[in-house]
Amino acid sequence: MSTPIVWTLPLRHDPWLDNGLEVLAGIAEAIARQHPQVLTVRLEPDQLRLEIQQARRFARLLADQVAHEVNNAYYLPKPDHRDLKPFVGFNRQPDKQHPDIYRGEEAIKTFIEKLIAWIENPGNRRTRFTCPFCGAPATEKRTLSLYPFVTKTKALGGQAVWAEDGFRGLSEYGPICMTCAFLGMLAWSDTALLYRCDIGGPQGTALLAIPWPQPADLRRLHQQKQRYRAALNPAYRRSNVRVVVQWGEQGREDWPPQTFTMLLAFYEAAFSRVIAEIPEVGGGFFFDEPAALRRIIPDGWILLRIPQGRMKDITATDWWMEDPVLRALRTMVQEDLLPYQGVLTGMWLTLEGRPSDPEETAAWREERAAAFLQNDYGRFAAGFGIRRRQMLGFYGEAAQRLYRWIQIWLKERGTMNEHELELVRRAGRTIGRIAGSQRRATILYELERARTPSDLLEVLSAVIHRLVGMEAQEMRDQYLSLEALDRLTALIHATGDDARRFADMKHTLFIYAGLEYAGAVRGQAAEASVA
Repeated sequence: MSTPIVWTLPLRHDPWLDNGLEVLAGIAEAIARQHPQVLTVRLEPDQLRLEIQQARRFARLLADQVAHEVNNAYYLPKPDHRDLKPFVGFNRQPDKQHPDIYRGEEAIKTFIEKLIAWIENPGNRRTRFTCPFCGAPATEKRTLSLYPFVTKTKALGGQAVWAEDGFRGLSEYGPICMTCAFLGMLAWSDTALLYRCDIGGPQGTALLAIPWPQPADLRRLHQQKQRYRAALNPAYRRSNVRVVVQWGEQGREDWPPQTFTMLLAFYEAAFSRVIAEIPEVGGGFFFDEPAALRRIIPDGWILLRIPQGRMKDITATDWWMEDPVLRALRTMVQEDLLPYQGVLTGMWLTLEGRPSDPEETAAWREERAAAFLQNDYGRFAAGFGIRRRQMLGFYGEAAQRLYRWIQIWLKERGTMNEHELELVRRAGRTIGRIAGSQRRATILYELERARTPSDLLEVLSAVIHRLVGMEAQEMRDQYLSLEALDRLTALIHATGDDARRFADMKHTLFIYAGLEYAGAVRGQAAEASVA
């Protein structure tokens, strides 16, 4: 009986390679479940440990599983033809330049045999370089096919490495070991990555979101991806995040247009599944604390923008969800209030009464989603004003849901209670109706420009002045509230030096004034067309 081989793979603390390591963990678990006599798997927070009892048989089984896994990187445009998905870094390269495991079953088998031999005989490794990720001897050229953070333009990047002859500069990316190369190849086939392709057309840009929760924990990452993977649909070329929106009598398919709309739609679907599948979550016990929820769903991501053409200068940013946003999103999903699917898709930009360019509406929705997920309330509110004769169109139900969204968000931000929000809403509606009925968009501009309590009080004073002389019944007929404006004036005086509270109050006032202005102008246009 041959001596078991112990293959220990520590975390690389790199988002791409650690997700590839998680893919390998899933492959190894699948083999161990079916062939426990061949392999024992231990998945720990900081490493994957494989005890291989039958190396030759394991190599064959691993090659078979890898061949099955890499099919996830392809989509099927026709029954007899398949293409790499547009976000895959080597999708425009000739087949012979693809990584080994994407060249067919024979190439996979040959590579796996070399990998197992490399693991079995570590003493035979001879190279001038060491892998920057794990310290093992580095033999594989680090190309974009293995690692998306490599740029084609050497002037824009590179990595300094130690070699036997000393320190090498930034003129190129250093080589990596065979194991890290294998993990980098596998990561392209990961069905738990979020993607959105064809932005700007087939030659445009693809987006890729890589889960990267902190602190790094391989076992937790594996459990999270196992849980949310079913909420994705990798069969589509455009995106694996897809929603069906229901406005009017018929539903329609919708693909979130950019990074943060994609993330927001993903969280809506993933949280909904968690609530339905985990009993203690549905009952509210486990779902109350952000720390508990962070153990279930990734709260951090690396966001890549990948050109779909031949030039692959990939850019990357990171994002982590703050506690107030996490709590707000949790509450909304529990109430079946979906901010992207149920609010943003029910709002659009108009130009002189007609829908604007769909790309502009998509950008507006993306900006609102980004502002919410980044907890930037002022940036969120800025989209409800008037820009270059553009106004907002919306369904009434979407506006009602927006009110509840704002209510939940401000509660988590700790700046306004429900009573104050209702007062600000009434005052905002009054301002918007007055501005709309008189076609005085300057009122909204002045409201947006207000930076201090005294600035805002001047705007309110001008609005109140326009109400002077109106009959009480006339104000009631137009849903105007002088009382709300008076009480808001007192509330602003009471705000004192709390700049954050004042800013949230002003931004909320601007949102409701903008919505009411758009509704009033749209109503006037409808009456004019009937007349």
